[in-house]
Amino acid sequence: MTHNETAEKERHLNRDWFHKKKHLIEVEMSQTQFAEMITSLNVGDGVPCTIRYLPDKHRIEDPPDTSQRQIFENEFKQEIKKLSLNIEDGIKIMCFTIGVVLYISIVFLAMFLQL
Repeated sequence: MTHNETAEKERHLNRDWFHKKKHLIEVEMSQTQFAEMITSLNVGDGVPCTIRYLPDKHRIEDPPDTSQRQIFENEFKQEIKKLSLNIEDGIKIMCFTIGVVLYISIVFLAMFLQL
């Protein structure tokens, strides 16, 4: 889809001819995006599109392609790392508690044996 800032009109061969004068912007949409755009006018925040041309930047490169699989794998690794840290903390607390219980048991046993 291209939008031109100005255009000129010529009449010849019994017909009006329109020609662009200045290229303003060019955007690209998938079929689904276009269908959503024309069926939901003035609803929500609009429909995303890819800007292909601006006068000051001319042709614009494609946006970086992000792999959804890679994103999922990174998120999964981060969650597993958090869980493993929580498990390590739990084990440390449990070992400390067992150590305290054993110490108290030994102290009481020693006291009992001295009686």
